[in-house]
Amino acid sequence: MFRESRSSFPQWFASDKIEVKESDIHGLGCFATEDIGSRMLIESCPVIIFPVNSLEILNQLGGRHILTEYPYKWIAGEAAICLGYGSLYNHSTN
Repeated sequence: MFRESRSSFPQWFASDKIEVKESDIHGLGCFATEDIGSRMLIESCPVIIFPVNSLEILNQLGGRHILTEYPYKWIAGEAAICLGYGSLYNHSTN
């Protein structure tokens, strides 16, 4: 699926083709430092998986919380927060 063999990378890594910096749109963002081809692996990072209903509870409490700002959909009934730069990539939980 990817150009590089997964075994050619360390267990967790971030490519030197990306950098994190302040975004003009909102907060921090992850930006390409050079062209990135399709299916090129740019990061491998661990995830923290938690029940999606945790988000509903946090929303009821009000205020901002990292779990309500950066989660990815996971399998049914679960969400995930990526470590590394993973949660900074553009994505939607809808």
